[in-house]
Amino acid sequence: MLSAVKQIGLHWMLGFVPFFFIAAGWMLSREQLRRSVLYLGALSALHVAVIAVVATLPLETWKNSRLYDGIVYHVRITTSCGS
Repeated sequence: MLSAVKQIGLHWMLGFVPFFFIAAGWMLSREQLRRSVLYLGALSALHVAVIAVVATLPLETWKNSRLYDGIVYHVRITTSCGS
């Protein structure tokens, strides 16, 4: 409702995620809940695997991408703060 009158970021939606899971726990049968947990676990594992692969790629992989400057900026900050 707020987005109809004001521009908001998607991160605000994360505040409602716990309520979604509580409602799902109340409304779904045990079998439906089990299948949902398995599906969400597999989907999460897939996302973690993709993020891990992308994070281990060398910076040169992104050289021809328009995102290259931002990636280098964030990687350099992370490595300089960690030292």
